[in-house]
Amino acid sequence: YNSSSEALTASVSLVGRKGGIPYALDPWTGRIAPLARYTADGEQYRITVSLAPQEAKTMAVRAAASKQGPHVTDTTADSSLFADGELVVRASSDGNYTTTLSDGRTVTQDVTGVPSAIGIARWDLVVDEYLPGSGDDPSSHTNHADRPFDGIELVPWAAIPEITDAVGIGRYTARVELPGTWTPRHGARLELGTVNGTYRVRVNGRDVGPANQLREQVDVGPSLAAGPNRIEVEVATTMVNRLRVLRPDEYGGQDKQDYGLLGPVFLRPYVQVPVPLSP
Repeated sequence: YNSSSEALTASVSLVGRKGGIPYALDPWTGRIAPLARYTADGEQYRITVSLAPQEAKTMAVRAAASKQGPHVTDTTADSSLFADGELVVRASSDGNYTTTLSDGRTVTQDVTGVPSAIGIARWDLVVDEYLPGSGDDPSSHTNHADRPFDGIELVPWAAIPEITDAVGIGRYTARVELPGTWTPRHGARLELGTVNGTYRVRVNGRDVGPANQLREQVDVGPSLAAGPNRIEVEVATTMVNRLRVLRPDEYGGQDKQDYGLLGPVFLRPYVQVPVPLSP
């Protein structure tokens, strides 16, 4: 657990049965996956962990059910992982990458055909604005109003006169064109920059699954295809900005919040290359 306000990377040591396999247990998604990169010395397992501010990670070592193939101990690629049961390295730029395996072999691979990062500056936005009910008890129900904006730059809702005090759910959509050379070995991370509110992402109408709210980036690789792709980011706010106006005696002292997707947003492609497990 990183209790600080700064991101950190550290090497941690786990104790487990000799010949076991370390796993990562993702508390945001519920996904449990074997780690592809670590070093083992008897019952000691050393793993490099990167943590965002206030982020926690859970890992465990489990006895192997059968004899396992080699894993990665070091690589110059961006990362290594198991994809569909296959050991792969991932790179976000063309280059020559070297990977060291637990059986002592070193594998060198050329990665080519990685598209450049794509900045997404303009979005269509529809805000489902939550408004108080009418009558003697405005808290008895919620009214809704749609506020559409086409092709806007990413700025806080507070900077848009029509929704300066709005709260609710904003749906941002944009289209990204990927080259015809895009293949199943390609993928991409959607880097959202700053998001003020909780968020989730859909690509081509498909929910990409739970997102770690402490890391404003999502792997959207499996949902992308060659040609046009529709990216949707849904941002939900708290009620502070509306309550500042509706009940100033209680909430007027609260600072106005800069709700929304603020970016800068980039779609950063990568290529996954299988690591040969035999000489």
